[in-house]
Amino acid sequence: MIKTLSTGEQIEITAHDRGTWIQIESSIGERGSLLMFPKPKQQNGVTLVAHAGSLGLTANDVATLKAEASEDARRKAAENSKPVNVARRRVSGLFDAAERRLDYPGEYYPLLRDAQRALADWRKEYPEAADEERRAALRAKAAHREQLALGALTYDADGSLSAEMQRERHDAWKAEAAELRREADA
Repeated sequence: MIKTLSTGEQIEITAHDRGTWIQIESSIGERGSLLMFPKPKQQNGVTLVAHAGSLGLTANDVATLKAEASEDARRKAAENSKPVNVARRRVSGLFDAAERRLDYPGEYYPLLRDAQRALADWRKEYPEAADEERRAALRAKAAHREQLALGALTYDADGSLSAEMQRERHDAWKAEAAELRREADA
């Protein structure tokens, strides 16, 4: 069941009946939240009323969720209005504009060049934010390599890799991921 509450922006709350547990997911905050509750109990200030396969929240729970959503919205607005973030969004907009003209090389390349110059200027003006962005990209790349390492142990499309070859591929991906993480943390 999905309940949508009005707080200026939409909050979705989804409840799943998992047998002896009830799982609640909400869209509050940047990542949302996930709670698991034994049935039927009150935990974390949320009163669960289970009936006929649906779930209800009390008025106090709704008020709490609205207050949390309002605070999250205020924090997000304050973060988005910082000059470093405004400037970065402008640079991202330039790259988006260039990408929209990808089918028109005469327009795409000049727009791309302008976006790349703006990004270089942004990196000079905000070196701490640029460094954090670089570190985040390295961490994401490392996480991808770790996923590839897991797949290297289990996936062989045509059956041509021996277990030893799969292990070598796994170890190579893991080593590359470790190196990327070291570089991100340096």
